[in-house]
Amino acid sequence: SVNSATGTAQGLSTQGGAVRVPNSSTLRDCNVYYADFDGIELGSSSASVIGCNVYYAGCTGIQSDQSLNLLVQNCDVEYSNYRHFDASWGAGGIKIIPNSTGTVTENQIANNEGSGLWADTDLSGGILVFSDNYVHGNIAKPVDYLSVLQEGLWGEAGIKVEVSQNVQVENNIVTGNGGNGILVAGAQYTSVQMNTVTNH
Repeated sequence: SVNSATGTAQGLSTQGGAVRVPNSSTLRDCNVYYADFDGIELGSSSASVIGCNVYYAGCTGIQSDQSLNLLVQNCDVEYSNYRHFDASWGAGGIKIIPNSTGTVTENQIANNEGSGLWADTDLSGGILVFSDNYVHGNIAKPVDYLSVLQEGLWGEAGIKVEVSQNVQVENNIVTGNGGNGILVAGAQYTSVQMNTVTNH
């Protein structure tokens, strides 16, 4: 168990998360630097990441995989995707996939190559909340928009809700990201309210 674990993980080489948070566990006040692929991966039930710094992940800073009742709070997630994976596929700051529920709140998500905060195919029927985050400076490499149209890709954003339902995007500051500030595409029963969106 990593319940209430603290420390630093640096330079780990793995596909998946350099640090995996098991079910009903909390990763707290840790530093995760230079992961080969994802920085932190959340377990499938009640996994929490609180007060962690995640810098220079090769693909995605923090990612869930069918995680129920997740919590990501007060983390700093920056400079992910230094390996320059295709950001339309999945790289960037925090990606919540698929059928996950819970809360991502009070984080700084900045300077990642790709979308900052992304819900993708979260269709479990449960609620996913993105609130009170500061999302800025997330910019993907230029894309070929003809292939975007042909492949049905949606483009990148500070916050992206794609093919999901019951997502609440509230009270976030979203500024200076490439592409869209907040993008909702192919989503149902999603609310976007009381956000500040500038400089897109």
